[in-house]
Amino acid sequence: MDVHLQTKESFSQIKSSHDTIKRLPPEGVQVLREVFENGLTHPKKQERQFLLKRIHALGITWYNDEKMKAWFVHNRKKQGVSAATTTFPEDRLKLTLKIPSLKPDTAAAAAEPSSALSIDTPQNSSGTAYYKHRHGKARLTQYPSIKLSAVPQLQILADSTQNPSAKVVETWAELLKASPHDVDRWVKDYKSKSVPGAGDTAATALSGSSEPARASEQPNDSDSEDELLMMGSSLSQSRAEEMQSETALPGRPLPQILPRDQLLLAINNATSDTSDHVSSPETASQFASLFTPYGTMMERLVQDIKTGKLESEGWNFNPNTVQT
Repeated sequence: MDVHLQTKESFSQIKSSHDTIKRLPPEGVQVLREVFENGLTHPKKQERQFLLKRIHALGITWYNDEKMKAWFVHNRKKQGVSAATTTFPEDRLKLTLKIPSLKPDTAAAAAEPSSALSIDTPQNSSGTAYYKHRHGKARLTQYPSIKLSAVPQLQILADSTQNPSAKVVETWAELLKASPHDVDRWVKDYKSKSVPGAGDTAATALSGSSEPARASEQPNDSDSEDELLMMGSSLSQSRAEEMQSETALPGRPLPQILPRDQLLLAINNATSDTSDHVSSPETASQFASLFTPYGTMMERLVQDIKTGKLESEGWNFNPNTVQT
């Protein structure tokens, strides 16, 4: 009888202990199921600790590592996952951001990057397109290395030098970041084909004006590059007339030469003008002839010091310190 009562009590204790077993709440199960369905079926210790922190952050602080291992074992058996299943790399637990898909028009532009880099090629009234490099700088077709914006500077240099030497042309090319061959050909064509009586449309295109639309409003068949070179003198004349008209109007500032143009002209004058250059003396007689004016000046200075002339004029020279 006593044995029967003890056995009954033991069964009742076991039943009560099973009734007090805590189960993981749905929000904690959601954390584990999320990583399990993403392929993390055999988490390592470090990964389980990370998951425990997430579960504890939900207020389920009683949940431990042993219970988590039992949960994964149970679900692997339930899902039929083999023990050889590999895990993801170590960075699988990092935060992943979802980027919204591109709109149809944006996706098309991204699929064709060349369309985003396309540049509308300007054309003159005759339909001749200026040559353009990939970076978008307009250049002359027959002289590819010369930018359209550099033509005014090059014209000033060509007008200021009658017959530029090869060294001068190389200096121009280096400053304009162009090919010496193209610069030399441009200067020769410009000087050989420069004639008066050109139209404003060609002058505007040659000077690299920022108003190409105005030129395109006046169709003209004389807008080829060969004729642009021939219009240089008319451009200078039109500039002079514009300066005169601007000085006649009150309140309008006078046009100024850009610092870049001033620098180019200064370098050009320094490299081309050699009239005042004096060669170094090579013999004693040449040195004596060159030194004679300076020797005369020194003798006169010494004489003025000895006679006290400089001291009377306010210069504190002691005649006793002068040695001849």
